Amino acid sequence: MNRLYWNLTYYKLLKNLIWVLSKVSNKESYLFISRYNLIYIIILLTRIWVFSIKQCIDLTVIDYPNKVFRFYLVYSLVSLNQNKRVYLTTNTAELVGINSLMQFFSSIEWSEREVWDMFGIFFIFHMDLRRILTDYGFRGHPLRKDFPLTGFYEVRYSEKSGRIILEDLELAQSYRAFRVE
Repeated sequence: MNRLYWNLTYYKLLKNLIWVLSKVSNKESYLFISRYNLIYIIILLTRIWVFSIKQCIDLTVIDYPNKVFRFYLVYSLVSLNQNKRVYLTTNTAELVGINSLMQFFSSIEWSEREVWDMFGIFFIFHMDLRRILTDYGFRGHPLRKDFPLTGFYEVRYSEKSGRIILEDLELAQSYRAFRVE
């Protein structure tokens, strides 16, 4: 079969898997997809000649705490051959993992680890998912909207014991109500 036939077949599959497609210009496309179709979309975007995506530049997360699927992940993909960018957006819930793209783009490893550390989004099949910006004993994920602003511990010097001590901090966070409209 010829190359044009396969590109058209892939393109038809791609159209069936995308929820929202908006094309800003000839060089940028925005796709909103389901997290279950993420791997299929990446396979198609790397094989369709019109896109021929070769590199993932960035991974960004947006947190909407009042939604069930509160985290929106935006992948910035680039095709160097075609001089095009594709922004791939998907969403996930707090305790639901999302497939890792390390098998397609080796450059995404650091970004996925950072997202795990800062937001707590679990990436399935990631080979080295561990904290990189916070300590290993750190509780919570600091870039979440529901993370307490004051922290979990109070650090103070004790005259009685003559050393610095850590005490659990108990503050009511009920005053932090979010209204996202």
